[in-house]
Amino acid sequence: MEGVRLGVRFAPGASSDASERAAASNLHLAEGPLRVGAQRLGPLELRLGADLAGEHAELDVALRNTSQAPVHVDAVILGFRWIGAPAGSLRFLKHGWQSWSFTGSRALDDAGEPAFPSGPWLRGLHHAVGEPPADRRGWHESDLVSVVGASAGGPACLAGVLEQGLAFGVVYLRRDDAGVRVELELRLEAPLAPGAALAPELVRVALGDDAVRLLERHAEAHGRAAGARTSAPFQAGWCSWYHFFHDVTEEALLRNLDALARHRADIPIDLVQLDDGYQRAIGDWLETNDKFPRGLAPVAAAIRDAGFRAGLWTAPFCVVRESRLFSQRPDWLLRRDGEPALGLLHPAWTADARVYALDPSRDDVREHLERTHAAIRALGFGYQKLDFLYVVATRADAADPAQTRAQRLRRGLEAVRAGAGEDAFLLGCGCPLGPAVGLVDGMRIGPDVAPHWFPQPEPKIAGIEETVPSTRSALRSTYARAFQHRRLWLNDPDCFMARTRDTGLSASEVESLAAAIAVTGGMTLFSDDFGALSADDLARVRELIRVAREVDAGG
Repeated sequence: MEGVRLGVRFAPGASSDASERAAASNLHLAEGPLRVGAQRLGPLELRLGADLAGEHAELDVALRNTSQAPVHVDAVILGFRWIGAPAGSLRFLKHGWQSWSFTGSRALDDAGEPAFPSGPWLRGLHHAVGEPPADRRGWHESDLVSVVGASAGGPACLAGVLEQGLAFGVVYLRRDDAGVRVELELRLEAPLAPGAALAPELVRVALGDDAVRLLERHAEAHGRAAGARTSAPFQAGWCSWYHFFHDVTEEALLRNLDALARHRADIPIDLVQLDDGYQRAIGDWLETNDKFPRGLAPVAAAIRDAGFRAGLWTAPFCVVRESRLFSQRPDWLLRRDGEPALGLLHPAWTADARVYALDPSRDDVREHLERTHAAIRALGFGYQKLDFLYVVATRADAADPAQTRAQRLRRGLEAVRAGAGEDAFLLGCGCPLGPAVGLVDGMRIGPDVAPHWFPQPEPKIAGIEETVPSTRSALRSTYARAFQHRRLWLNDPDCFMARTRDTGLSASEVESLAAAIAVTGGMTLFSDDFGALSADDLARVRELIRVAREVDAGG
């Protein structure tokens, strides 16, 4: 690995303009050689340190504003060249920003990352950068980490960022005449006051002869740096979502709970989780709708009385207009141009499909998150699934503009953890991965599974086809992110659907889903109406749990 350049993208002033195009038009790029020590780049002093250890190196960079005016720091760049890369075609791991983002192997061709056809807002729901800088045309892109080589078993080069909730790391790659250019951008997008200093996370690069082992060692290093929570027991359970979806009722849940209790010796699970569909409105998590007339406390009590742990789904940072929270505290929301910022579109949640995001840069919002999840825990839910977490890390204006997008997510999750307690099991979902290490016990590592193999063709939104629910896409990410299990958290490959009726999956596709979950040893929840399963379906669930538990214990 040859050092090429150290750079910084910056803009004069402390603009909080949420428009990526407007911000990009005012950016300057200052660069110098990648060498240990201090150097002045524009109004900033950058100091680089390096820890060289055989076939890997860790580099830290600190920056200080030496000018008399604030500076908006967009990103810090560390550039390398991999000398001696194999001749011929190469492939690389394109790692996604959040749980559902595309993760898989791609050819390192000359075309680079294809242009995103549906605009920077939608791209920013699945990438750390909604609109890449103009000088990145022709580069390939990966979030958090990447590895490149001719094959899994030959010479390979890894580059990644040991994220801990300050910067988002983006890896850029392309071929050149002398090898492979590898550059990492530490995305900060925050103002730096005169005289102020900032030290983003470590960058790690490594060489080896086994791409998978390089990824595993990198995940181990990341887990050590961020205090990964990896000691929770193997998770086996039942979830309401993939059969009942939004139509789940208290009656359906209790009917399945009774069947699960009667078959516990045969189907050895210990978790029963209620998913989306119980709440009065998105944002009002302690209030239920008419399908759960007795509220949440009796549901948790019934699950626990049956001998299971009780789990509950929330989307803790999401708010819709119909919620009491929106009407009472609109000032708690992230904003764009003075109005509540659009976090995502979800027509099943709200009449206008518009979902907004809380602003965890505010102390009162973090206090609200802590109180809410403490109350959920007090109801008896020791397992909490936290969904659509990316909304607080998208580009928007926060009350505290000095906090980066990664910091907003990290501080929000810290508040949830403080409320739920250290002994609660927290599962992240729809979550940018890096800032969550050390706070969640489990992490969804792919798109939702679905009772169909391919992404459904309608409505088709260009650019996100591989991120929408489909079992094929879920399997690809399950294999590509297997290296993270028990190193960053417990991997959640999403639920198994055992049914061979009332599904668009063929028998072989159901078996493929079972195999992927089993051989990677991650969390093993199934999601069917128990009474509708055949004897063969139940045998498949039983065997899946047995094998996955054995793989997890041996890994």
